[in-house]
Amino acid sequence: MSPDNEENRFLRILHLEDSSMDAEIIREHLIDYGFNMQMDWASNEPEFTAFLQGGNYDIILADYHLPCFDAPAALRLVQKSLAGVPFICISGAVGEEKAVDLLKQGATDYVSKSGLYKLPIAIKRAIDEVRERNERFLAEQALRESEERYRTILQTAMDGFWIVDGEGWLLDVNKTYCRMSGYTVQELLTMRISDLEVLEGVGDTASRIRKIISSGEDRFESRHRRKDGSVFDVEVSVQYRQSDNGGRFVVFLQDISQHRKLEEQLRQSQKMEAIGQLAGGVAHDFNNILTVIMGYSNILSMKANFKDSEREAVEHIIAAAEKAAQLTSGLLAFSRKQLLHPKPVNLNDIVQQVQKFLVRIIGEDIRLKAVYNEAVLNVVADVGQIEQVLINLSANARDAMPEGGELIIETGLQRIDEQFVNHHGYGKPGDYAIISLSDNGCGMNEETRSRIFEPFFTTKDVGKGTGLGMAIVHGIVSQHNGFVYLYSELGKGTVFKIFLPLIDKQRILEMEQTVEEPPKGGSETIMVVEDDSAVRKVVELILVNAGYKVVSAEDGCEAVEIFKNSVGMIKLVLMDLIMPCKSGIQAYKEIKEIREDAKVIFTSGYTADFIKSRGDLDKDTKLIMKPVKPQELLHNIREMLDK
Repeated sequence: MSPDNEENRFLRILHLEDSSMDAEIIREHLIDYGFNMQMDWASNEPEFTAFLQGGNYDIILADYHLPCFDAPAALRLVQKSLAGVPFICISGAVGEEKAVDLLKQGATDYVSKSGLYKLPIAIKRAIDEVRERNERFLAEQALRESEERYRTILQTAMDGFWIVDGEGWLLDVNKTYCRMSGYTVQELLTMRISDLEVLEGVGDTASRIRKIISSGEDRFESRHRRKDGSVFDVEVSVQYRQSDNGGRFVVFLQDISQHRKLEEQLRQSQKMEAIGQLAGGVAHDFNNILTVIMGYSNILSMKANFKDSEREAVEHIIAAAEKAAQLTSGLLAFSRKQLLHPKPVNLNDIVQQVQKFLVRIIGEDIRLKAVYNEAVLNVVADVGQIEQVLINLSANARDAMPEGGELIIETGLQRIDEQFVNHHGYGKPGDYAIISLSDNGCGMNEETRSRIFEPFFTTKDVGKGTGLGMAIVHGIVSQHNGFVYLYSELGKGTVFKIFLPLIDKQRILEMEQTVEEPPKGGSETIMVVEDDSAVRKVVELILVNAGYKVVSAEDGCEAVEIFKNSVGMIKLVLMDLIMPCKSGIQAYKEIKEIREDAKVIFTSGYTADFIKSRGDLDKDTKLIMKPVKPQELLHNIREMLDK
């Protein structure tokens, strides 16, 4: 592609760029485009100043950041020496705020190094503006030439392109905008801007048009409606050309929907990180407290002389502690900091197990219908976490049907292809097992749909929702390498689809585990190393009640000394992973030097990423996450002792 004859006149260009490679790339790009030019290259301020003093240039190109020099300073020099010469900034790492500020200072345009295809157009536009300033009396002729020139660019421009008359009718469009909007050229040429733009208000639009006419140009962001009714974001650059027959608007439109989507994903990621930091910060202390509550409650529940009312009270305490543990687990799963306990499982079995419980959650005025796919839907999942997903989604559906309704849970299979991924912007190609939950409730508007998985976002009244339920759903599913699809309309209900990757039979065989037997006690001596005295005491009591002999240590230093003096007596060390003086890993290394076959079980209430940051655990050890139930603790101890 080459400039037309009018554009092919000889140009003198001064280029300020500290990278010789970038300077050469830009020079070759302009030569390939067809510019007839002489380009002088300056790499620093002294060279740039010397060229300005000795030359008469048609256009200045400048990088933004240079050693001890920048584009704003260069612009000031140009304005003093060669006032009126177009100044275009070319840079690869300038924020929008700095770019806008430079334009306000008098720069003609800004082009990103990643979008050099826009540079020839920017140069042409700058030359046009100079010509129009110098040849006002030829305005009508310049307008015709400009329209012809842009028509040449029309079909090859990467951005959408319009020519619009003073009443808002589209006079010319390019194929790029047709692809963006879904309309044909013929359809667009029968439309006005108002047919395409999602207006914020007539007053705002009128004010904007007056601004464009008075200043001759404007740049802004807007939203357009496609032929299928969907809305997309655009960045609009407008120039106004006056003539005796009425003005014309030359409009470039860039689809920035993907950019907006990436920005939203970044904001969501930042929110997830923030809530993850919050959850991780309290998880350790909270899990220690829950370990104490669950430990003593389970010990009390084993007493035979309890009255029924007393036993019921203890069972309520245990249930409340387990719910609290589940909340902490959910928060950590939301932030992807929770250690999962995945195993091969048929998704149909999970739904069947939780179905009876869901009936109690949603209430008698909502009909629950379950439809199971005949296929075996094998996935690798933490059953408790997936049950939590179903509970949260069902509770959400219940709240959307305050006067009753129907909730349908359906399992199925679906193959995801590249087209699906490209259209929705998430997921990976492959075979997936699906849990679909659909209700006929009130549905959601666009704003609610776009924010439904945000932490702390809720449409419920104050005190009736935490705003974490759906965020936890998103986190759990993401941690299982799956994703959530949502469809909802106001008054037409809501459909959530949970996609989890299918696994084959070979993977199942590799992950199969033996059935665990009920926990047994023993008579061996176990050393409990725990810096939290309340946790240490309840663990001691659990072990003593199971028949074990117990010695205790408050930290890693004391543990090493006790083990050194009792090397033949201690059969297993139950040790907190993160402790003062010496961490569990440090103490473990010293204990292994004393006795190579020492058996160690670690416990921790910290998050998975915090534990990993302290180093990898030895394959001969085991890690139990707090809060831990007495039965689970005893089972792991017996298993380790019997190795």
